[in-house]
Amino acid sequence: MKLGPLIDKMHSLREQKRAIDKELKPITAEMEDTQMKILEVLTDIGTPTASGTKATARITETTVAQVDDWAKVEEFIKDNDALYLMERRISNAAFRELLNLTGEEIPGIKPYNRITLNLRSI
Repeated sequence: MKLGPLIDKMHSLREQKRAIDKELKPITAEMEDTQMKILEVLTDIGTPTASGTKATARITETTVAQVDDWAKVEEFIKDNDALYLMERRISNAAFRELLNLTGEEIPGIKPYNRITLNLRSI
C-alpha cells in the first residue's frame, strides 16, 4: 500500500475512534453518577456490600498519598533516606533540559529517542 492511502486510513481510523469516544462520554458520565448513588445508598444503610441480580457492589477503601507540601515531603525523604516513597520514574522534561544544558550523561540513564507519529487533519 502506498503512503498516502496509509495516512488516509490512519485518519479514518482515528475519526472512527473519536466518534466512539464521543458516544462513550454520556455512558461514562452516567456510570460515574450511578456509582456515586450506589456508594451513597450503601453508606446510608451501613453496609459495604449489596447485590442485584447481575452483579455485586462492594465498597473498598484504600489509603493513598495526597501531597500538600512538596518541600516538606522532599525534606523527609532526604532526612530519612526514604527514596522508596517515590515512584520509579524519571521526569522526561527535566532529563531533556539537563541533557540539553550540560550535555553530560547521568549515571544509570541512557537517552532513548521515542518515535511517534503526529497526524493532523487537512
